[in-house]
Amino acid sequence: MKRLLSPLTFFTKACGTFGLRRHAIILAYHRVCPHTECDWLLKDMAVQPDDFDRQLSHLKRNFDIVSLSQLLDILSNGSRLKVRPAAITFDDGYADNFQYAFPILKKHNAAATFFIPTGFVEDSHLFWWERLASAIVSTSLKKAEVRIWGDSLNLKLDGTHQRSTTFKKIAAILKYKKLTLINDFLENLSVLLKVTYSRFPSYTMTWNQMGELCTSGIVGIGAHSHTHQPLTILEDGELVEELNISRKMFLDKLGITVDCFAYPYGEVSDFNQNIKNYVHKSGYRCALTMRQGFCYPDDDMFSLNRIGVGGFDTDEIFKTKIYGIMPFINNLRSVGWKRLLSERRMNLKN
Repeated sequence: MKRLLSPLTFFTKACGTFGLRRHAIILAYHRVCPHTECDWLLKDMAVQPDDFDRQLSHLKRNFDIVSLSQLLDILSNGSRLKVRPAAITFDDGYADNFQYAFPILKKHNAAATFFIPTGFVEDSHLFWWERLASAIVSTSLKKAEVRIWGDSLNLKLDGTHQRSTTFKKIAAILKYKKLTLINDFLENLSVLLKVTYSRFPSYTMTWNQMGELCTSGIVGIGAHSHTHQPLTILEDGELVEELNISRKMFLDKLGITVDCFAYPYGEVSDFNQNIKNYVHKSGYRCALTMRQGFCYPDDDMFSLNRIGVGGFDTDEIFKTKIYGIMPFINNLRSVGWKRLLSERRMNLKN
């Protein structure tokens, strides 16, 4: 695999010499911590500190790392990009962002924006996907049967492959349920699987830690809703609350007005035109997705692409993402050959 990726990286980097001058990239991280500090089912969410350090070193050598606000200004200018801008973002506000990621950002003097779901700040409960992973990893049972909203689901738990499959199957169902229903289900599941969910008093960053981030001069804060529910399952009134409560809490607790938003989960199915309109009307300048791809000067500022970075990304895979193969494939799926070829012809002309 490495023999394949090395020439591939060389090729995509060479293409990026002209191709990326028409693009900006926004990187999306969740956790930065040793893999010993998270359940094995969720290691893909956690980039290890040494890997993050190397990734920033590479970005500094080959890109202009700018704040998200600066990147938005560059895109809003509407003209051909003169630089290779890259913005770094984090979702969910994990405490390890402060413990591990922040010192590395300071070391490289690299700007970053942290998107926080305010309902979890200084709350001792895990996110629901962490609780689900903890239950499936911890149980000694090899199989079980659970009722999930009227349906019977057989849980296969014999070995890592079965547990991984079971986790993904349940998570796909829970994602589009209201948070109160998810909590009820997980309480029943803990009884069924004979496990006790862990409680971590500092599992997300505290307000004081976020205050320190804000005064560092390199970190910005953005909103990630209040309760981290898919906005598509909410009534309009609930949607407005999710957008406004978080902004008010940042103003009350930190004295800042946030104007950047990241959709919870952020897949294409997790936002629509109605939601984008409400985000705009609520005073936000932009909204970020988890749709994989580059950003262009003429993009919709309320559905900006990002490039997700995972815990199993080798250095070579990281490079293929930022230099174009993976974003190119995803952009090709969404916009087709016509626009991509047009962009590259413009690069050659200019």
